Amino acid sequence: MRTNAYVDASNLFYGGKKSLGWSIDYKKLYKYLENKYDVTEVYFFGGVEIYKFPFDYITDDSVPIKDLEKYLAKLIEEKGAFLS
Repeated sequence: MRTNAYVDASNLFYGGKKSLGWSIDYKKLYKYLENKYDVTEVYFFGGVEIYKFPFDYITDDSVPIKDLEKYLAKLIEEKGAFLS
């Protein structure tokens, strides 16, 4: 049987880091889900600001992680670690 997990990463970030001051180790969470629930794939979803966002989920179905990583690194470099 194949089991997938879908994680709302925005709630983990804003509920944990921003509100309570603690962070989630996503690698440990992945391993926990894999071991405890025999999860084969974990999908992390998070809200993104779509204004001037150069990717189109409707046309492309997904965003290549390397492209997203470059885009986010550029934003952090330009605006700082915590975007408002």
